[in-house]
Amino acid sequence: MKKTLKFCFVILPAFVCAMLMKPFYRNVWFIYECGKYARDNGYWFFKYMIENHPEQKVVFCVSFNSPDYKKVKELGKVCNYRSFSHYFYYFACGKEISTHPHPNKKLPVKFNKTYFLQHGVIRDYTGYVSDNYRLKLFVTSAYKEDIFIKENYGYDEKVINLLGLARHDNLIRNINKYDEKIILIMPTWRKYLANISEDEFKKSDYYLNWSNILSNKKLLETLEKYDKKIIFYPHREMQRFVHLFTSSSNRIIIADIKNYDVQELLIKASLMITDYSSVFFDFAYMKKPVIWYLFDEDIYHEGHHCKGYFKESESGLGEISKSEEQIVLLINKYIKNNFKISNENEEKINNFFAYFDGKNCERIYKYIKEN
Repeated sequence: MKKTLKFCFVILPAFVCAMLMKPFYRNVWFIYECGKYARDNGYWFFKYMIENHPEQKVVFCVSFNSPDYKKVKELGKVCNYRSFSHYFYYFACGKEISTHPHPNKKLPVKFNKTYFLQHGVIRDYTGYVSDNYRLKLFVTSAYKEDIFIKENYGYDEKVINLLGLARHDNLIRNINKYDEKIILIMPTWRKYLANISEDEFKKSDYYLNWSNILSNKKLLETLEKYDKKIIFYPHREMQRFVHLFTSSSNRIIIADIKNYDVQELLIKASLMITDYSSVFFDFAYMKKPVIWYLFDEDIYHEGHHCKGYFKESESGLGEISKSEEQIVLLINKYIKNNFKISNENEEKINNFFAYFDGKNCERIYKYIKEN
């Protein structure tokens, strides 16, 4: 009923107005992410456009209730997520640019193709295939990723372009901004856990394994001995469970999405521990050490994403652990060597990504402008 009312009183009127006004909005670039936040490639590309191409009309779509609304509003034009203006710009704009494009079935009418800025480096089989999305651009940032998408996702090769992620420009600029020696734990989400109850979640391997890490006695002793801190920041899809994680140590911070920004955490941290989150690519991109804690590998790939081209053991972008004890040993190792990666791993990182020049936004802008 709510969807029907919204279509009749918001989407349809916005569509009619957009069709009448479209000649006046053909030059507008409409940029958005997931609607709730502005922290991804969409935000960084929007910021780049405001600062470098003020002649181009750009509008960013984010909820006015978002903790990120103020920073976006200070930059330029903003419209409210899922409002009349959202759908108006969506239908009327000349170019739609997004990190989370609408699937074909989401809206009743669609004329524009999306310039897909990407949400991260793709490593596994995801839903961003040509059957589900109409894309004008599919940004890639790593050589093997680019080949994998071209061979498996069904798009014309002209759509897939190795341009680099917009947010990586900010990482390159700020690699040496801090020297806080923070250890960042960022596990990804699980489709099969996202909608279960809190009681069920507390019985899951995900909860039990990460909770055990946060309460590991030897790890807490290591943090005290070397004056280090851990920030535990689960994926946004798992944030509804974040209050269930606790620690007896003030050396461990349980971070919620409203008060912590992923980019700032990546820049501040010196070591990352994750499972299958593609965010580790961003961390490795800065030549920082990564530890993968792969305690449920088979279950994850069966119930979340089918395994793609990426093999942790062969990549050189990090080190694998399948036990708490090994995690603690690796943390000690990196603390003692001042969080340095090996020359061999640095070379592999250099060969994995296409660009480290801080010009990803510029390449994306030129492609969108010309296409």
